[in-house]
Amino acid sequence: MDTVKWLGHSDAVSIVRGIVTAAARDGGAPVTVGVAGADGVLLALERMDGAPALGVNMVIAKLHTAIVGVKDTIERHGKGINPADYNDPHITSYGGGVALRDQGRVFGAVAVSGRTPEDDHRLADTARRKL
Repeated sequence: MDTVKWLGHSDAVSIVRGIVTAAARDGGAPVTVGVAGADGVLLALERMDGAPALGVNMVIAKLHTAIVGVKDTIERHGKGINPADYNDPHITSYGGGVALRDQGRVFGAVAVSGRTPEDDHRLADTARRKL
């Protein structure tokens, strides 16, 4: 039997707070950050003061896309992909969602919204690399 990594609430909160701290330090625009488990359900979410309310929905879409698409959302960004083609209203082509993988299996995702898709991706990817 294979052992698969699993994200708990405390893991998710630690990831989110780490990204929020990094975003506050770098002087860029405020962000919204979320973490979901392998089932795609939100485990933790934080919205910095001044971050647009729309960021919450964008984070949820980025988490969903990274998990069901089994790859980072930046890989779809700017490629002329129409999310409507997937027949899934929660798919997005904006960068900023990263899939968390172990032994080829997705065990969760991290997403950031509030900056450019490339900056959102950078923040999420940096957190993933620290896991």
